[in-house]
Amino acid sequence: MYCKNCGSEVADGSKFCTSCGASLDQGSQGQTSSQNYTTTQPMQNHSSLQEGRGNQKTFFKGKEKRIGTSGEIKFNSGYEKPKKKRGIIKKLLLIIILVAVGFVAYTMFFGSNIASLEVASAIDSTTYAPTAVTDTFATDTPAIYATFFITGLDIGTPIQGEWVYESQQVAVAELYTTEENQNAYFSFTIPDNGWPTGAYEINIYINGEYETTKEFSIR
Repeated sequence: MYCKNCGSEVADGSKFCTSCGASLDQGSQGQTSSQNYTTTQPMQNHSSLQEGRGNQKTFFKGKEKRIGTSGEIKFNSGYEKPKKKRGIIKKLLLIIILVAVGFVAYTMFFGSNIASLEVASAIDSTTYAPTAVTDTFATDTPAIYATFFITGLDIGTPIQGEWVYESQQVAVAELYTTEENQNAYFSFTIPDNGWPTGAYEINIYINGEYETTKEFSIR
């Protein structure tokens, strides 16, 4: 027979419905049984997602990434702007400043003792300063001068001037300092047949040690 209250099937002779607990009228229940009464069974949720949290599905928005050694997972909702590496920029600036300061210090204390090397076709006879500086000379130039300033050397230090033509040494001259700081020069007069055209250079040495070079040409 069936319960008149909820429609659940119950055993014949039962006094109460095992589904809803309603009292059963034996007379009416018999009548209902003879009429083959049926009703829609209530829907039951058989979803396996309720059997345990391990089967639940969770949806996240954003990109998943693992960070660190612990395997922690973070979900970002949007684009994450990279942080500026200000520390690296500061370090680079500091390195540049230190290099610049070091260069200045090296120049002051360990720089060249020969400065302002120039070649000229004429010089001041009193100061030895060049008055016609050029790096190109004519084949009939009467004399070519190499002028320079000496600083920080002991009096009597030998200075050599090597004249080179087309990578070949053609002459060497030498002088000795008379002051710790002074202008000086080397000069060579025109050969009998004139200056050969081509590339020249003057190399300056202090006591046999190379110091600096100046290139020029004759056309």
